[in-house]
Amino acid sequence: MNTDSLAMRSRPASAGRRIPLALVVVVSLLALTLISFLALQPGASGAPAAVSAGRNISGFPDWYADEAGTRLEACLDPADPLCVLPANPPIFDPAEPTVWPTNFPDEFFYTIVDSDEIATPGCGAASPPGKALMRVAVEGTFTDGVPVPGTQMVFGRVRFTVSSGLCPNTPYTFTYPYGQVTITTEDDGSLTRGSATTDIGCAPAPNQACDFSLALASPVFRSFLRWDPAVAPQAPAGYLGDPNVPHVITGGPNGNLFRITGAGTPPLQTNLFLVSGKLAGPLQPGRSGDRRRWTACRALERSEHLGLGVVANRLHAIGLTCPGAVPSEAKIDLLALVLCNPGLRPGLVGSGRYRRDGVDCLGVADR
Repeated sequence: MNTDSLAMRSRPASAGRRIPLALVVVVSLLALTLISFLALQPGASGAPAAVSAGRNISGFPDWYADEAGTRLEACLDPADPLCVLPANPPIFDPAEPTVWPTNFPDEFFYTIVDSDEIATPGCGAASPPGKALMRVAVEGTFTDGVPVPGTQMVFGRVRFTVSSGLCPNTPYTFTYPYGQVTITTEDDGSLTRGSATTDIGCAPAPNQACDFSLALASPVFRSFLRWDPAVAPQAPAGYLGDPNVPHVITGGPNGNLFRITGAGTPPLQTNLFLVSGKLAGPLQPGRSGDRRRWTACRALERSEHLGLGVVANRLHAIGLTCPGAVPSEAKIDLLALVLCNPGLRPGLVGSGRYRRDGVDCLGVADR
């Protein structure tokens, strides 16, 4: 991936022309490179958005949380139809298991939401009918598009695309769940990806890793979009929605539709969206039992990498389901044993309690 894609490549303004996005580009070249943009409509409610201090095996954050406290993990299972993982052989083959770094996606998502396509009517001979689309996402990728340690990066994205069908060189207002922005179309009545994309995040600099918290400035973190539970069918358990099924959504601070308005064109809109996002478990402040269960489930998922096959078998034997109801205290103790002792060797058992990072843990002794 070329890091230029983090910049909004706008056409130069000329007489009587507007820069495609009414946003200010802020570029900082300090210990790392940050390419960010002013939020479309700043102003938030609720707790601050957050990113986990922990990193998964690929070096990316375990989770991101929006201002409502919803936490999402990277959706990386190619066998999961609710994950969006574009194929890109030979870098990533989704027909094979995801393995870091030999078969790992060059782009993946904590959440990605596409609007249903809007049919654009055309503008006489100047622009034939086409389609318009809105995308918002929290995306992980690499500076050069190849999974290499030290080049990991994450950004929040807002993108509008129009294939054709709007009047050329004409300002249109795009209203979407996080705000409203005016964009001037290209000479053919289209909007290319590069002319109407806003990415907020970080890119690593030499000898300096990406600061994953910089992505939190994206408006996407005000509230992750999800299927509206008041409208059937319900979202699959553990997910914000299904990226294969258009559905009504909720969570938009500026409403839950995508609309285009402009001179000479009747209002165009949709309230249907394709939603992908995998919940990272009920990890809420002050709920230590849930926290221990969630983090232990993550430890269980990584058991093969950590050499905890014996402990993983014991967890399965007691009927652990991840996620699910909070297990009994005895089960939580066993889960905490996995969580707090990632180097645990088979044959070690719990003996006594202590706390680490705010989590109740069990001590270990040889047996």
